Amino acid sequence: LEFKKTVKGLGGTTTAKIGENVTHLVTRRTNNSFKAPRTFKYLEAILHGAWIVSYEWIEESSRAGKWLHEAEYEIQGDTSVGISDGPSRARTSIKETEEDPIFTGLSFGLLGKFSKGIARNDLINLLKKGGATYVCRSLPSTSLSFKGR
Repeated sequence: LEFKKTVKGLGGTTTAKIGENVTHLVTRRTNNSFKAPRTFKYLEAILHGAWIVSYEWIEESSRAGKWLHEAEYEIQGDTSVGISDGPSRARTSIKETEEDPIFTGLSFGLLGKFSKGIARNDLINLLKKGGATYVCRSLPSTSLSFKGR
């Protein structure tokens, strides 16, 4: 509640869903680093080219009484990959090039069970939001064979 009140006081709005109109994802940093947990919303925000910033941005902006520049508070990577500057690279690439989404023209099929991390349906939705085509067909188990060299 305090978060929403603070954002509203600075002239912003909040939403629970990431969409094309979302400009920022505010998340927590891990272990005083500029890494964040790799969540579904984190990946969605990267696909949309949104700023991904730490809660400190909201706190410091509130103390200043105005929105501060985001760069000092931008998340630089995630707990899976580490510091990669992925959020910044995606955001600036999308903004500068205005190209089609990253997976445009690609087709994906998912094989196997998904028991940890992002749920299968969420991953499919993420791929589609990134411009991919999801190929939904079962492959017979005999069609996959790997031979050693």
